[in-house]
Amino acid sequence: MPSSNRPDTRFSAINNKTITAAHVYELLTFRGMSCVYSSWIWDRIIPLKHRVFLWLLFWGRLNTRDNMMKKHWTSIVTQKDCVIYPAPESASHLVLRCYPASVIWDVFGLNDLASSSLDLLSFVEQAEQRWPATSKFHILFAAPAVTTWHARNDRVFNSKRWSSAYIKQYVTQLLHLWQSRSREQDDNDAMDAWTHCLA
Repeated sequence: MPSSNRPDTRFSAINNKTITAAHVYELLTFRGMSCVYSSWIWDRIIPLKHRVFLWLLFWGRLNTRDNMMKKHWTSIVTQKDCVIYPAPESASHLVLRCYPASVIWDVFGLNDLASSSLDLLSFVEQAEQRWPATSKFHILFAAPAVTTWHARNDRVFNSKRWSSAYIKQYVTQLLHLWQSRSREQDDNDAMDAWTHCLA
């Protein structure tokens, strides 16, 4: 505890004295592991609520059925399997293998990679290599990830199943919304190309 007799020798770890949500989440770690994909998450094109969602997604902290079973929330879920596909409902399953995800990844020619990837991190790394001209592949990953989560929640809480046309339309709307946040013409051009693929 500082006293008036001694000078305060504490210092700020932040050079410019500005604390942002990105900085705080960079400080947070799980079991001492740093977030190697923080640059994919904390892009200003992606709205803050979706950045937080992506952070939880990559860390496997979403309330998917498998996580709820681990937490012993048996009054809410009685099994950890997805209601659409006979596999445990995990973050990787929802974003890579579940029906809404397969609709989206098929449009971009990434469905085989998505269904064979071990986890989200390996999928994004390999998909970036397949699309080397796209510097903002993480945006293309983020919009489908958010879409699959919203489709899952609509199915769980409202008993609604999204058609493939609606799934594509939802991703397109997200990309258009995020495009308005972009400052670079290259980013806008990339998002235009992706929305044309979804049409």
